Amino acid sequence: MDRRKYNEENALSFIDKINSIAPIYYVNGNHEGWSGKFESLEKSLKKKE
Repeated sequence: MDRRKYNEENALSFIDKINSIAPIYYVNGNHEGWSGKFESLEKSLKKKE
């Protein structure tokens, strides 16, 4: 993710595909904070738990 190229749908689709391969861990960083879209992404990720 970066603040200029944000595509939550693509990121979540990728997570769905790799979830069967190995456990997934997410750590947020500066890009999420700067994008102003972390809350939306966080909600979407929690739905996948």
